[in-house]
Amino acid sequence: MPPPTEIDTRHRAAWQRLASPGDWLTGQQRTAVAHQARVARSCDVCARRAEALTPSAIDDAHAGDGVLGATYVDTVHRVAVDATRLTKQWAVRVIADMGEERYAEVVGIVASVAMLDMYRTAMGEPLDPVPAPIGGEPRHDRPSGVGDVGAWVSQAIEKRGANVSRALSLVPATQELFVTIESWQYSESFKDLVWSDRALTRPQTELVAATVAAVNECFY
Repeated sequence: MPPPTEIDTRHRAAWQRLASPGDWLTGQQRTAVAHQARVARSCDVCARRAEALTPSAIDDAHAGDGVLGATYVDTVHRVAVDATRLTKQWAVRVIADMGEERYAEVVGIVASVAMLDMYRTAMGEPLDPVPAPIGGEPRHDRPSGVGDVGAWVSQAIEKRGANVSRALSLVPATQELFVTIESWQYSESFKDLVWSDRALTRPQTELVAATVAAVNECFY
């Protein structure tokens, strides 16, 4: 991991990219998604859903926020705080409303914000401010070579790298941001099987990561 001063510089760059027009969402929509991802952590509706046997047991719904419609806000909240109980049946309904590209972009932004914020929380530091949105139009460019691979959204037919990264291949700009943050905060030498310049060995690091993933009920 880079030193703290370098992390600060890279975090600022990541937030600027997040605030810029993306694959299918504007900068204003992307920053609104980031804001809602944080709001979800203290949301009363989400807390009561988490305590319920199933999320559908709570009738209360999230309202739109003036930038994002109600479906977007509800999706952000569910992905941010209750991802382990999402179902394909739910996703099919949401994707029919939002479109699979926008759904994938929302998921990628929520995941990126989680990584940025978890670093600050772990270090006992205040969260980075969500920057003002940057104007411009989204790319609106569906990549070639994506299709049905048995996932909830289209993904790259040709598998390159880990599936956790492939999951966002429908939205390349958002995928690149996610993978870049991940490489900073996990290890830029991740692919090296032997680590000799850090306190934990590669196997020890994998054990810690696997334990955290299991506690968080991570699919991967």
